[in-house]
Amino acid sequence: MTDRPQEPLVSNPWYSGLRQLRLRLVQEAGEISSALDDAAARMGGGTTWTGPAASNFAADVDGRKRRLRILTQQLIDAVDAELRTTPERVPVTEAKLMRIELQSR
Repeated sequence: MTDRPQEPLVSNPWYSGLRQLRLRLVQEAGEISSALDDAAARMGGGTTWTGPAASNFAADVDGRKRRLRILTQQLIDAVDAELRTTPERVPVTEAKLMRIELQSR
């Protein structure tokens, strides 16, 4: 049996990309979750539009606001889960193949 020399380990491009994605999601989370704040505040204040239809619309905006926050957190959680199963470092040959694949997308 022949012992092959072990390849040096380098940064995993997938892992690096996931870290960048997570950072961007966290940075954008505040803006995403507050995207409907102005509309919700105007509707909730009763000065923009009043009546039953307005109340229903305001409740819908508020629900969408909550949903945006939930979805944003789910995205961050999904990236975190992927990061937990992705090695930070991989053999140099594997990293080269990953870069080729990433560039072809």
